[in-house]
Amino acid sequence: MEGHNDKLDKFLNSEIVDNDFFIDIVECKLKIKQDEFKLRLVFITTGKNENYASIVYRAKICIEIIESKGRKFIDVIIKALLIEVEILEVLSIFESEIFVYENVIENLEKIYTYSTNENIKFGPQCLKVVFVWNYSA
Repeated sequence: MEGHNDKLDKFLNSEIVDNDFFIDIVECKLKIKQDEFKLRLVFITTGKNENYASIVYRAKICIEIIESKGRKFIDVIIKALLIEVEILEVLSIFESEIFVYENVIENLEKIYTYSTNENIKFGPQCLKVVFVWNYSA
């Protein structure tokens, strides 16, 4: 089995991990446009525990807000596949997880807000979903 550094290198050198990948995450997370900030630094680490079908990365993204010259740090978790997509399609591993993040949690937050007049976030959000068909190659 590959070590953490091998998996991290494979992920970081894949075709999807570029500035646009992290810019999309910042835009979605902070609800600001790309021309309002500059990407300054992205620091990525892996955790000690892994799931059987994915590896979890922690990313700290540093941006500079152009207007104020102030810096912000954004912490995100990135989940990447460890198995081939054909197996994923059979098992539908992530479909229900994505559905919960994109639909169930959001609807529960709306119900809570309607009932209490308080805006809250229950937990993590799904900011970006990318499927790379040849990731394991």
